Amino acid sequence: MRRRKVGPRELFLLSIVAVAALALTSSPDGTEALTFDRMEPRDTSVVVCTIVRCRAADNGWVLNLTDAAGGRIDAFCAYGNEDSVPLNGSAVRIWAQPSEDDPSFAFIERMEVLPPPAPRSGKH
Repeated sequence: MRRRKVGPRELFLLSIVAVAALALTSSPDGTEALTFDRMEPRDTSVVVCTIVRCRAADNGWVLNLTDAAGGRIDAFCAYGNEDSVPLNGSAVRIWAQPSEDDPSFAFIERMEVLPPPAPRSGKH
């Protein structure tokens, strides 16, 4: 049996599908938004997204995030508002508000790192 190699394009498409599926099954406490462009300007929105880059700052995490549609934003999450250390490539659910000055930047009120998908078993 020959194994098929999975390339970066397939992994990216799989991550988009996984993020969209998680978004559809979530039960948020804010306004659900499937993509960043649907976030409410003056309200807390909930988006499932992927961490492209995460770096520690003096008071919290500075994140570059991408949503299921490929939209990107930068965000800040204060230490203590996350349930575990965020890592590059992790899927996360965020409760956030876009900045009034710059809608491409958001302030995260709460961030939940989502578990990776379970490995598939069986023969291909």
